[in-house]
Amino acid sequence: MTVHNFAFPVVEGQEDNARKFAEEATGTHRDHYDSLMRASGTTRVSWTLQHTPAGAFILVWYEAVDPQAIFRILATGTADDAAWMRGRIKEVGGIDMATEWPPPGPQPELILEWPA
Repeated sequence: MTVHNFAFPVVEGQEDNARKFAEEATGTHRDHYDSLMRASGTTRVSWTLQHTPAGAFILVWYEAVDPQAIFRILATGTADDAAWMRGRIKEVGGIDMATEWPPPGPQPELILEWPA
């Protein structure tokens, strides 16, 4: 299992919508979210809303056999679950997963991992 993390920007003024997105993922759209996570081999996820001087971000931490699988599914998936998630990411974060992923530049760099 591999751990991966990344930060999604939150469009200014969409912080409450970001919270609603998280509520949907574990509530009304749980079937969609669960389906995506199972299809990508993801076993554990956490989202944190982080406010910074540069704006708000959703910090995502997850474990998966193949950390890039979820991004491939979100970029190219045609099922309702991928379409729902892709639409919410675009609305909250302003990122079109079908055309703007991976983002330009280097991937996140692991600079510290401390196993207990």
